[in-house]
Amino acid sequence: IAERVGETKQAVSQFLQKSQSEFCRNPDLLFSNFAPELYTVWNFAKATNEVKHFGNIPPEIVDNLLYYYTQPFDVVFDPFGGGGSTIDRCVARKRRYYVSDLSPIPARTDIRQHDITSGLPDDLPVPDLVFLDPPYWKQAEGKYSDRETDLANVTLDEFLDTIGGIARDVKRKWQKRSGKLALIIGPCKEDGKYIDLAMLCRERITKYLNPVTRIIVPYSTQVHGGAFVQMAKEKRELLYLYRDLMVFEAC
Repeated sequence: IAERVGETKQAVSQFLQKSQSEFCRNPDLLFSNFAPELYTVWNFAKATNEVKHFGNIPPEIVDNLLYYYTQPFDVVFDPFGGGGSTIDRCVARKRRYYVSDLSPIPARTDIRQHDITSGLPDDLPVPDLVFLDPPYWKQAEGKYSDRETDLANVTLDEFLDTIGGIARDVKRKWQKRSGKLALIIGPCKEDGKYIDLAMLCRERITKYLNPVTRIIVPYSTQVHGGAFVQMAKEKRELLYLYRDLMVFEAC
């Protein structure tokens, strides 16, 4: 930072310490004109993302996670950077961030390239909040990339191993520090069989972390086409219109 702004490291350090102290004394300054969700159903009417990207979630989800689980200048780690909403909200709320993706989109040069199936990035600072918004497995097969380690293209066991591995490695990173891990994910179907990804991921994550809360996040728009709706009617099957947002912490 000092090199980029043409100041000494000491001057930058003093400025950051002063700013952090001010914002920590008055954290609501960073959330003016913001109404946090008060219940465990977070329903947002429409997507307000600045950058359009397959699988985008409403940025209000990140905003609420920052509000409840971080303080100014905390480090947020998002290894599924997507359209960059996490970066945008962290900048607005004065949080530091490390955001990566297997295949960063050209529109977001601030997203680092990293394959999370190989483990955490070597230069990752100790994060205060880890936010996971992975592909919902086969629901997104081939829609992000054709790479073999894309979580939309792997087997279910490989998908779950990766999610569990992140929880394991983050716990090691935290050591005796506190921190939160949030995962948003929805169910999917494979060969007509319902796959409850949230429960399967929870089983892997709770080997290392304790559950804090579970939030239901409905989709803002219909996600099933007419053919699926008609098929569900004929088979008397329910269609899913929600995602689970689960928060965990160090044991």
